[in-house]
Amino acid sequence: MAEYTIIELLYYDCDKYGSLTTSFRIEGDSEDTYRTIETDEYYYCAEKESSENDVYHTKEWEEGDLENDGFYYSHFDFSEWLEYEHSEEKVIEFIYDNYELEDLPEPEFE
Repeated sequence: MAEYTIIELLYYDCDKYGSLTTSFRIEGDSEDTYRTIETDEYYYCAEKESSENDVYHTKEWEEGDLENDGFYYSHFDFSEWLEYEHSEEKVIEFIYDNYELEDLPEPEFE
């Protein structure tokens, strides 16, 4: 497993559904190139982190069919996580946690 270092995050954007697009450069890449990742996995990593830390989850009551029937369910509030947690550092951490060097896209010219 080869190691790599992200030296510059050129762009990152995430929509309200957790679809992340990010462009970055790693050590050894030419200055006129970048690598781009587009993924929906960012949502699931945020949800997992949130669940482990017990934050950004709302417990809601779901009514049942009978008078005393029902249950609580936990709902992950991605929009709140996105507002307070999403950052350059989180994106870089996501890349390191989910991509080996050989899994990264090839550099493209700007």
